[in-house]
Amino acid sequence: MNLLQRERSFVTFRAFHELVTDRLDRVYQVLTGHPDLPPYSLRCLSGSKTGFHAVGPWFLQEFQRLGLLRKDCRVLDVGCGCGRLSHVFANSATLRDWNVRYVGMDIDGKSVIWCQKNITPHNPNFTFYHADLWSKSYNPNGKQTAKEFRFPHEDQSFDLIVLTSIFTHLLEEDLQQYLRELFRLLHPEGAVYASFFIYRSRQEALEGAGRHPVKFLCYHGNFATASDAYPEKAVAYQESFLMELVRAAGFRLRVPTMYGTQDILLLAK
Repeated sequence: MNLLQRERSFVTFRAFHELVTDRLDRVYQVLTGHPDLPPYSLRCLSGSKTGFHAVGPWFLQEFQRLGLLRKDCRVLDVGCGCGRLSHVFANSATLRDWNVRYVGMDIDGKSVIWCQKNITPHNPNFTFYHADLWSKSYNPNGKQTAKEFRFPHEDQSFDLIVLTSIFTHLLEEDLQQYLRELFRLLHPEGAVYASFFIYRSRQEALEGAGRHPVKFLCYHGNFATASDAYPEKAVAYQESFLMELVRAAGFRLRVPTMYGTQDILLLAK
């Protein structure tokens, strides 16, 4: 399948879910006691088709365990999707009491609109915006590339910046620009919580590192992809090379790398 066919298939895939699956999903939501979830056509883009309601509570508990949330905390969620984190965070009594302020950004305009209509009215501290960045899968008509993007926020605007399943889709130039921007946006006492696919050797990359759900069969040394024809589908980085990029941007590791299905770096200035 060539690139044009892939883009068309994605459009068809989404249109089908909007017309058919979303109606069936509405019944499923009511029967399972989750009538306030976003439609399936949005959830399936964020990797949370059926377990969407469990993602937010897990991250809320994890961020509290790591001491990343506190009173008057300012959070930026890069790639917020249709609210898999903010859906729960906005309704947390603790975060309301702490006056936590949250900004969600995503390249998928429909997901952002859903969040603006369904989350912000319940908690005005939670706002969302669309970044019209080009992506083969999610925004093929985007007007700007990630390697050119400057986030529309002032320096040191955030105490916690979250990127889950974002760097797993960015190639080197895009990754470097995001790291530079995150360093600019982060308060000196803040942290960046970011997930990656990391490998130490070619064999690890080819085998999915024994823990990753993806095998990176297209090996290029410093990075590897699941497909050369469609590289941003899944991108992994050689660990020492990634650490060089992190240090070059000015970051240090706040805690040792947390390895898992996706590998977590907790970065600080």
